[in-house]
Amino acid sequence: MIIPSVARNAVCHCEPIEHESAQEALSEFERHQDETIDLIQQSRGLAIDRCKMKSPFANVRYSAYSAFGIIAAHNRRHLWQARNAVEKVSKSLTTSP
Repeated sequence: MIIPSVARNAVCHCEPIEHESAQEALSEFERHQDETIDLIQQSRGLAIDRCKMKSPFANVRYSAYSAFGIIAAHNRRHLWQARNAVEKVSKSLTTSP
């Protein structure tokens, strides 16, 4: 998996959703993943490469096909960030006096 080394700031300043626990955040992430998979399956046979939409975050237009790729890349970044956070916490716990 390749993670871009340059982070890009979103045009709109979206605030992360606060969760009571890591498990709650993971459950919501998994629910969104399931919804995305359902949408991809429902689009089977449709010309999603020709269905254009405007980004809700930037003044950009792209196809539904591209949107699925953008969502996948965005979610990979979330997973990368979560893994880094877990590693950082684990290191701090093992090096604490």
